[in-house]
Amino acid sequence: MAFPVHSFGQRLLMGTVAFLAASAIYLYGFPQQNVFYAVIVLLHLVAGIAATILLLPFLGRILRERSWLGRGGWLLFLIGAALGFWLVHTGTIRSEWKWMYAHMAVSAAALAF
Repeated sequence: MAFPVHSFGQRLLMGTVAFLAASAIYLYGFPQQNVFYAVIVLLHLVAGIAATILLLPFLGRILRERSWLGRGGWLLFLIGAALGFWLVHTGTIRSEWKWMYAHMAVSAAALAF
């Protein structure tokens, strides 16, 4: 996450990642059974898909030009995205929560890098 933000796509990617982090904190910190929570879950899903699609065009440049910390952070982000897609596939039932916690840990590590 250490490349300079110049283009509209890069600014959009950074904003999407910020929304993902904020929505993840809300979803983990305030689990509820209401419509607002379900809307945040769906927005988190859509933002995750959008961020993954936005990242793909920049990936080659990131891997060529960034430090090992930057490369590691964005690769962890892609691993977190893959785990998120797996959670959508499985429906994130209670027996699959180990994958949800893996998604949370990898995504938090990506933000730390």
